[in-house]
Amino acid sequence: VKSFDLEAVSLVREKMPEARAAALFEPKLSTVFARPRRLVELARRCGADELSVHYSMAKPRLSAEAARRGLPIVVWTIDRPAWIERAAHVGVRAVITN
Repeated sequence: VKSFDLEAVSLVREKMPEARAAALFEPKLSTVFARPRRLVELARRCGADELSVHYSMAKPRLSAEAARRGLPIVVWTIDRPAWIERAAHVGVRAVITN
């Protein structure tokens, strides 16, 4: 399950512990200006296996903090080839594209 609703992620993890889960974060004021540690902590608290963020939020500091806490990063929605190269530099695990 991948969801912006972190309570839903937590519920799915509780009912289906074998299911993989991702905490989704979109670029809005509460997330864009959040420290990387805060986003990673929110993802860990709901039981997410990975952090899934809009490509504009994928920065080296977030990637480093997520890696330190054992959370791979998936980036969405990358439609420009140049950004795929940047994603590799930032250290994301996977990209979602159209």
